[in-house]
Amino acid sequence: MILKKLILENTGPIHNINHSFEAKDNVIKPLVLVGRNGSGKSIAISFIINSIIAGKQVIFDDVEVEKGKVYKLRSSNYIRNGEDFYHGKIELLGSFYCSEFQLNLTRKEFEEKLKYTPLH
Repeated sequence: MILKKLILENTGPIHNINHSFEAKDNVIKPLVLVGRNGSGKSIAISFIINSIIAGKQVIFDDVEVEKGKVYKLRSSNYIRNGEDFYHGKIELLGSFYCSEFQLNLTRKEFEEKLKYTPLH
């Protein structure tokens, strides 16, 4: 599976990443994440791995991780300090994507406080 796009918003230490990956001349480049400890590298990788596992579960019957299970569970602890939600979306080549949205409030409280309804 080929990573096409990475979107992370208010996830751990990450405020906002919206990055598209492109192949040049049909050559796929490897993804290398570099940063200080606690900068969000492992969180980004866990979103990518969960998406690949979910994709494999859709395509294949015999997979390493049981269908419906994930590599790493997330909770409201992944919401960036001071924020009310996190959103993560991974797009893979083709039309497959995996999207997560976690609120720190009930939906009603979120909409009343922030004055909008999340599209996700």
